[in-house]
Amino acid sequence: MFSGCTGLKSVTIPKSITTIGSYPLNSILSPQYSFPLDIIIDNLFIDDLSAWCKVDRKNYFRFKHLFLNGEEVKDLVIPNDVTSISGHAFYNCEGITSIIIPNSVTSIGSGTFASCTGLTSVIIPNSMTSIENSTFVGCTGLTSVVFPNSVTTIGESAFRGCTGLTSLSIPNSVTSIGDKAFQKCTGLTSVLIPNNVISIGSASFRYCSNLTTLILNKGINQLKSFAFGDCENLLDVYFYSDVPLQSSIISTFVDENLFKNSHIEYATLHVPAGSVDKYKSAKVWKDFGKIVPLTDEETGIKAMENESISSSDYFLLNGHQVETTQKGINIVKTGKKVKKIFVQ
Repeated sequence: MFSGCTGLKSVTIPKSITTIGSYPLNSILSPQYSFPLDIIIDNLFIDDLSAWCKVDRKNYFRFKHLFLNGEEVKDLVIPNDVTSISGHAFYNCEGITSIIIPNSVTSIGSGTFASCTGLTSVIIPNSMTSIENSTFVGCTGLTSVVFPNSVTTIGESAFRGCTGLTSLSIPNSVTSIGDKAFQKCTGLTSVLIPNNVISIGSASFRYCSNLTTLILNKGINQLKSFAFGDCENLLDVYFYSDVPLQSSIISTFVDENLFKNSHIEYATLHVPAGSVDKYKSAKVWKDFGKIVPLTDEETGIKAMENESISSSDYFLLNGHQVETTQKGINIVKTGKKVKKIFVQ
């Protein structure tokens, strides 16, 4: 379909279309390759957004700008009658700047918003339980992602290359972070991994070159190869497990290349006070320049004093204001000053 149409700039898709076959809108098949080369369409025109979300795609259908009934879509609002968005539905659509997904949506296909470079923020609805593979890969303008407590899995390469993300707070509902999930998120400076995460995939945060602070809670039992490799500015790692993960134990595992090329010989590892010596003799962990005990504020041992603090004074590590304390690190502010930092 449209093979060799190298001058094609705009396409209009009617709502009667339900399926788009393999390799539409591709250039002429090159003799040296066994597959057609992609063409990126400038403008895609549709007259029914719900119908477009449901089209079954067997390809990477790429376009830069989406027009609904003749008007370009900047702020994408998915209709309430949509329950699932098919894979690559908005792949490469650089004109979209924000997305609102209703609670009616329970699944989003692989690569749905991949390479939407103009996208700056997204709120995942409570109806979602997983972020599929490559859903937001290459969204370089994305600065804010709000995860609901319903999400349990973040898929492979889900946010790879989202260079605009500066901080990340993963909800307690998440149990698994896939391979390369946040690889090359070079804007990240801090990451908070909650207690319920039990596995962090290979290279999941690799090449996050500006990551300085990493908080690993004690529920983790598997840290795969290069998960935090090439994070060359890493300064502080907080790990709340009393027992260091070791490669010799089947049920708990840490790969020896976990921090490969991250210069941890210049970083500080913060661990429970009674476990410092254990970490100093454990593979991988012993390579940190300093291994020090967690302070009272960092461990949450020191109880909050009885005092009147309004709900507006509570903040999470990523700066989000919350109505009440959350599991993980909490910040309590009075005026413009940080009054307490504690772990619940």
